[in-house]
Amino acid sequence: MASVTLAGYALSGFQILVLLIGIAARQLEPNSLLGQFLNRPDRLLAGFIFVLLGFTIFGTILSKLGYPPIRKR
Repeated sequence: MASVTLAGYALSGFQILVLLIGIAARQLEPNSLLGQFLNRPDRLLAGFIFVLLGFTIFGTILSKLGYPPIRKR
């Protein structure tokens, strides 16, 4: 069994915030640089994968620093 740590909650919350910013950029500012990038389906997928990969790497770094996002019991 595993439990989410405080670092895991913070990491997940920040990831959701970044994804919401991307959604908002597409809807509220479609002519901005980020909005134009994310308004194409292939680039939207690339942006989503980039965010997931980035936060996975950041979670690994946090674990190595002694703040694991998930602690196994």
